[in-house]
Amino acid sequence: MNAIDLRNIRVQIEDRCIIRDLSLSIPRKTLVGIVGPNGAGKSTLAKSLLRLIGLSGGTASIFEKPLSSYRRAELAKTLSYLPQDAPVHWPIPAQDVVALGRFAHSATLGMLNKLDPPVEAALRATDTFDLRKRSVAHLSGGEYARVMLARALAAEAPILVVDEPIASLDPYHQLHVMEILRQYADDNNTVLAILHDLTLAGRFCDRIVLMKDGSIIGDGRPEEILQRNILETAYQVVTVEGAHEGERFVIPWKRGTIVI
Repeated sequence: MNAIDLRNIRVQIEDRCIIRDLSLSIPRKTLVGIVGPNGAGKSTLAKSLLRLIGLSGGTASIFEKPLSSYRRAELAKTLSYLPQDAPVHWPIPAQDVVALGRFAHSATLGMLNKLDPPVEAALRATDTFDLRKRSVAHLSGGEYARVMLARALAAEAPILVVDEPIASLDPYHQLHVMEILRQYADDNNTVLAILHDLTLAGRFCDRIVLMKDGSIIGDGRPEEILQRNILETAYQVVTVEGAHEGERFVIPWKRGTIVI
């Protein structure tokens, strides 16, 4: 059974087609890196899975059930989402923010046990347990990003969608977050990670989906997609490739010729 099945989906906002005739099937126990240049439709794809943006055409199924038939609470238990921008408008403690990830499992906000096992586990996994009593208003950008990831993990959903989860992190925590996503997928879950770091995407992901102009232009194992000719076409960059400790890596090195 696939966790996600998309068939010829299309997303149009006003007069602009953001996603066009996109098909994608993803099984469980898979970490998929969604990559591509700015404006490729990556975040729109994520939001359409959460029904934050409606489909203009095509069909979408989650665990062989039509996406449109999911009740909101059921969908929140099935897909957890870390958006690219996740503002918190109140100066509340970090553990309260993480506890919000459990909201779909509780009847009311007042019934949330702020340090129930999933919340504590998420805080510890993201290295934010010691920050739990601090106001999110007083956290650094990187600390805040890890708290928001903890909120997504606390939901314990079988599908986790994260949009640029390492963008504001230092190298240590970038590696740590990728390790967390890798482990989450290995625990029989599905992870869709929108990434701009091609090096880390290649090291940690089982599969790379390369998007451009609202379509998938590459889908396969990292070593198949993260090739110099493919990346130059997608990004207009020249890459350097190599291997270290038995692992292949690719690094964007310089801008290439932009073909108009």
